[in-house]
Order: sequence, then C-alpha cells, then structure tokens
Amino acid sequence: MQSTLPIVSDELKPRQANNELLRQKERDYKQRQKLNYDRRHRASNLEKLEPNDNVYVKDQKIWGKVKQDSYTPRSYIVETEKGEVRRNRRHLAKVKTDNDEQSDIEITVQKSADLPKQNDSEHYITRSGRISKPPTRFDL
Repeated sequence: MQSTLPIVSDELKPRQANNELLRQKERDYKQRQKLNYDRRHRASNLEKLEPNDNVYVKDQKIWGKVKQDSYTPRSYIVETEKGEVRRNRRHLAKVKTDNDEQSDIEITVQKSADLPKQNDSEHYITRSGRISKPPTRFDL
C-alpha cells in the first residue's frame, strides 16, 4: 500500500480469522432474526400429534384420524373417508374431545341437510345465520 503515513510492518501481515468467533456471531445474528420474525408474524410451535388423534384436514375440509408420523418433518399420515393422505401439521386441526383417552370416538360431519332450509316463504336463514328477506316490489 502506498501511503505517506508511517505504519508498523507487522500490521501489514495477513492474520488468520477466528473462525469460531465468526460462527458464534453468525448464530447469534440468525437467532435474533428468527426471534424478530416470529414475534412480528406471531409464529408459534404447534403441538405434536399422536396416533389415533382425531383431526380436521383444513385444505380438504374433511375429518380424519392420525395414523402415524410421516418421513418428512412435521408431517402426518391421516386416514380419511377418501383414503390415506399426508399433510403438514399446519393443515391439521386437532379436535378437542371431552375425554382424550377415548380414541374410538367417531366424529360425524354435520350434513348439509342439518343446515337451515331455503324455501320460497317470505324469508329464509342463510348458513351464517343471517335472516334474508326478498325485496318487496310493487305489483304493477
């Protein structure tokens, strides 16, 4: 280096970096970034599912029962009416039962017949429970 400032020649020799210190700084940086991301996005760890847990498969809108863990991380094999499917944990909602030890409880899906009927009377109730009235028109 060309400079008019005096410098000790030992300062110009290359030094080996402390790799362990660099790795530790990198781990700390990544951990801090993860905490900030999780806090900002309200990320949380979902509880682990056990075999025979009753679940709701969100993306297919059907009920099922956990058969076993899958070979991929956070995934489960679920037995449904349509057969076996592999789903990530975030697509499964654990169904709370009165007594979790009773794994033989069968969950039945509310049939569309149980929903309020839409008829041709003056008003009807929608699926969300709102009362819908047809518009009144002048009979000309």
